Amino acid sequence: MDCLALYQSGVEQLKTNSIADAEFESSLLLAFILGISRSSVLLNLTICSEADAQRFDAYIKRRCNLEPFAYITGHQEFWSLDFKVTPDVLIPRPETELIIEQVCHYFADPGFAGHILDCGTGSGVLPVTLATIYRNVAFTALDVSEKALAVALENSMRHHVDARISFLQADFMGSLQFDQPFDVIVTNPPYVDAETFATLQQDVVGFEPHLALDGGQDGFVMVDHLLRSLGSHLRGGGHLFMEIGYDQEQRVMDVLRSLPFYGQYNVIKDYAGLPRMVHAVKVC
Repeated sequence: MDCLALYQSGVEQLKTNSIADAEFESSLLLAFILGISRSSVLLNLTICSEADAQRFDAYIKRRCNLEPFAYITGHQEFWSLDFKVTPDVLIPRPETELIIEQVCHYFADPGFAGHILDCGTGSGVLPVTLATIYRNVAFTALDVSEKALAVALENSMRHHVDARISFLQADFMGSLQFDQPFDVIVTNPPYVDAETFATLQQDVVGFEPHLALDGGQDGFVMVDHLLRSLGSHLRGGGHLFMEIGYDQEQRVMDVLRSLPFYGQYNVIKDYAGLPRMVHAVKVC
């Protein structure tokens, strides 16, 4: 079957269903199925088998039903690494890379040796990515979802860092117990409030795990709890890096000011200029 004709049929179906960037998505899906570049698709450099055409048509129908692209392919790039994703985990967002950037800023020596905790690991992007950067660091990664932990473990094995990451099932709203304090804690907790959650696009609320997004009535339940509880699990001089909602800066700062164990703290903006991450250092 003609590759270009198949691509064009995908474009037409996506446009009919009001999918933005229909040309890009059709070419990317076909390139993924055929294992070739997008340019090869557009230049019609290959012939598609009937099986390829049927698979492509099935993928296009799923996308027309607003299923996220990453769930269809089962892949999402993060920090230039390939991660497996399933509907059991949140699709990694580019803004979460800010946590990686800031950890690398404060711990510039790749020979840094310590222990890092990730609360709410999901697909494991934070500990796995950091483990590829810091070869002498041990990691503990927590999630309440057993299925999410299975995905995270697979990603750690994919990038050959599984020997240094312990994945544990845990409810963060409960009492956490560890044998020793951590040098660094990273976390991307659910922080979407109920009002905003109701307005999210269908490809988010209809497919992504609500547990990883819903931050309660005001979106601040988990953020507040973790700010108050995680300090006890940091060593003196240890660092906390937490992603937050763009509208939570003032509330975050108010909580941090009320706590005696953080000696310094600041909120860092993302590339859109929005408050996106809180960084706090525990008093020695």
